[in-house]
Amino acid sequence: MEIIIKIFQGALLIASGIALIKFRREIDNWFGGLDFAEKILGPGGTMLFMVLFGSFLTFSGVIVWAGGFDVIGNAIASIFGK
Repeated sequence: MEIIIKIFQGALLIASGIALIKFRREIDNWFGGLDFAEKILGPGGTMLFMVLFGSFLTFSGVIVWAGGFDVIGNAIASIFGK
């Protein structure tokens, strides 16, 4: 049962990331620009932030599918104890 949940979580993250990248212009028109992204990243920073965050979500979804967070979590648990 746990594997089905991980597959669903990974698929949801991947779909969210791809949707954010694909529809970033519509999202920007709907919500407006992100002031912190424009300030830190310069002109067009909102679009760049959405692409970077969407890529992060997609990459995280692949890691969830591969069980990578389990490996990281087990390593941290072995250091600090359960």
